[in-house]
Amino acid sequence: MKRMALTTMVVLSFAAAGALTPTPASADTADDRSPNDLVRIVKKSDPGTRTVGRVSASGSTVRAGGVEVTMPARGDVAVVGDDTVMSGNGVDYVSRRVDRGFQVVAVISDASQSRQTYRFKGKYLELTDTGSVIVRTGGPTGEPVAVIDPAWAVDAHGARVASRFKVDGDVLSQTTDVDGATAFPVVADPRVRWPWYGISVDFNRSETYTIGFATNGCAAGVALIPHPAGRAFAAACSVISLMARTARENGKCLSVKFIAATGYGPVPWISKCYA
Repeated sequence: MKRMALTTMVVLSFAAAGALTPTPASADTADDRSPNDLVRIVKKSDPGTRTVGRVSASGSTVRAGGVEVTMPARGDVAVVGDDTVMSGNGVDYVSRRVDRGFQVVAVISDASQSRQTYRFKGKYLELTDTGSVIVRTGGPTGEPVAVIDPAWAVDAHGARVASRFKVDGDVLSQTTDVDGATAFPVVADPRVRWPWYGISVDFNRSETYTIGFATNGCAAGVALIPHPAGRAFAAACSVISLMARTARENGKCLSVKFIAATGYGPVPWISKCYA
C-alpha cells in the first residue's frame, strides 16, 4: 500500500557572517578575540538569524537534530548565551540552534585556513547539481535525513566570497577563495535546518517492480506523484529506475523524498516494504 506523507527532514545549511573590524590577513588580531567577540562577529553579520537554543557540543563535535558534526577545533569549548564557541588555529567555530536547524559558522582569520572539513559521523554525503548536499544514513542508497544549503561566505566588509563544497564519504569540505585583497575575518558557514517539509512517497513491491523493470514503468510512476513533484520525478527516471531495480533485487522497496527547497527535486532511497 502506497503511503504519501509530509516528512520532516533535517536540512543542513551554512549561513555566513562578516566581521566587526575589517583587517588584512597580515595584521589580523585573531588571537585577541574572545568567545564574546566571535559571537558578536557572527550576530553582526547575520542579524536576521535568531537562536532558538543551544547545540550539544563537546571537544570538537556538535550534535543536533540527530546529526553529529566534527571539525578540526582544538577542543576548547566556551558557551555564550545560546552560542557555543570552539577555538581553532587560524579559524574558530560558532555553533547555535536557529529556526528550523543549526549553524556551524567558521570565522576564518588566516588565509592559510581557507578550507574547512566537517565529518558527519555515520552519514553519506551526496553533492547535488545545485550545490546543496544530501545527507543520507549509511550509504548512497540510504534514507535522506538532512540537506545542507549551498556553500556561502562573506568577508569582513560583508562582500560575498566564492565558496564551494566537496564531499568524500562522510566528510564535507568547504573551500573559500581568499586572496591578498580579502578583508579578514571571513565567515563561511554550513547551516542545518529543520523541520523540512516535503513529500515522501513509499512504493509497494508491485510499484517498485513496475518502476524498475516494466517498459515505461518509471514514467507510469509519475501518475502516483502529486504536482509539481511529478515532473521532477519524470526527469530523474533513469536514476530512479536503477534504484528501484536495486531495491527489488534486495527484497526491499523504493521510496522517494521531494525536497521543496530545491524545486521538489527527487531523492530516491531504498527502504523496507510497507506492503
